[in-house]
Amino acid sequence: MIIDLPSDKGLTHLQSISRILDLPEFVKQADFGDQTETDDLPSSSYANQHDRKFPVHTKAAAYLSYAYFLTQKSDMPANVERTTYYGFQKAAGYWGLESEFTAIEQSVMPGHTKSAAAAPSKFALDLGADKFFPINTPSEIIKSADSLAECRGQFDYSLRSTAAKGIMKAAAAAGLPLSVITDSVHRMAGNGLTTKKAALRELSDRWNTEKRPSLAGPLHECIATVQSIQSDILSCSTCEKLAMVLDQYDRALGRQVFPEDVLFAFTKHAADEIANSLVSLPDGSSYWCKHLEKAADAFGVLGANTVRDLKNMDGTLNMTKVSELIDTLPLSDAHMLKEALSILGVRPATIDKLAVVEKSASGAQSIQFATTYVAAEPRGNVLSRLEASDPLVKRALNTLRLLKESETKETKAPTAPRGLKGLFTNKAPNKSYTAPTAK
Repeated sequence: MIIDLPSDKGLTHLQSISRILDLPEFVKQADFGDQTETDDLPSSSYANQHDRKFPVHTKAAAYLSYAYFLTQKSDMPANVERTTYYGFQKAAGYWGLESEFTAIEQSVMPGHTKSAAAAPSKFALDLGADKFFPINTPSEIIKSADSLAECRGQFDYSLRSTAAKGIMKAAAAAGLPLSVITDSVHRMAGNGLTTKKAALRELSDRWNTEKRPSLAGPLHECIATVQSIQSDILSCSTCEKLAMVLDQYDRALGRQVFPEDVLFAFTKHAADEIANSLVSLPDGSSYWCKHLEKAADAFGVLGANTVRDLKNMDGTLNMTKVSELIDTLPLSDAHMLKEALSILGVRPATIDKLAVVEKSASGAQSIQFATTYVAAEPRGNVLSRLEASDPLVKRALNTLRLLKESETKETKAPTAPRGLKGLFTNKAPNKSYTAPTAK
């Protein structure tokens, strides 16, 4: 059972927290009744709005609730932990508690000790004399992710990919939910997928406008190489090489385009969002949560009081309770529930994996076209700058040839993955791909 301040009977949790934390004056001076008498508060006054847990309606309540949350988050389902954490981030911004939350994290979260503050600072991008994006605490990790997303145009693909991977690794080590890291950082880190069709569009868009044979030829060769790949969904390693190629090409032309937005369009975070919108029966069939909410009466086949027990105070289904119930159902009961849902017109969810990935990629390309190519400068200006960028152009051409050599070695088509999670079985390499230096 998850306990927050209003449900902490005997205040045993609060006593433990007060021994760990040096409570600030605004907490000590707050009216205790204001923090615990929360029955009349709207759901928006809680970090976990769905279950009305962890009130954040006052500055003191938000501070204490965050401490309660951190000491218990390992006992929560991943989707509940993620949405609750997001609620706290909004509360921190509203009450100006960012630094206080960082101090709580350093004191309460597992792995933090009082000596941790003396440890060397860590950065997601360490170039020796220049260091970017500190990742020492959860709050720093989130801020660095947002900063990288805002200023990624200042770094080439290799550097921003390295920084993004460092941020993602630090977020995982700190136990942060994926949803608090902005999607563009997921894509920079290579945590996503695209279709062969989308990759070909990326290459063709550039080849169709390229008039110089020295560039058009290698681009066309690269197109042919991608066309020869048998899988409709490209591997992460292939997409990393393509992103490096296209980034170098675009930077040589003076364009600020982010190929990773298309080449890693469908992120694991997006897949998890879909998975969290589904509830699966023991026989493997899945249902959209929004459809189950409209067919709550079907759960009546499991017992007279089941529907009542699964509902929140406002009459909506509590999907956390629904998931917990379904996980324990014997197959015979699951079959009865499935039949009841069918009578009410609710069918198992069907997901076309290729269509989902393609939709993400084509959407990213539409945004990219609207923000980049429509406002592109005159062709003459671009070509003039291209003449002065031969080293970058040659480096991009060398990378194109390397991609062709590596891809033509593939002889066996990869097995089609099963399920959304199966889409991410091909892991990207741990170290960033580096293009060969121009000779």
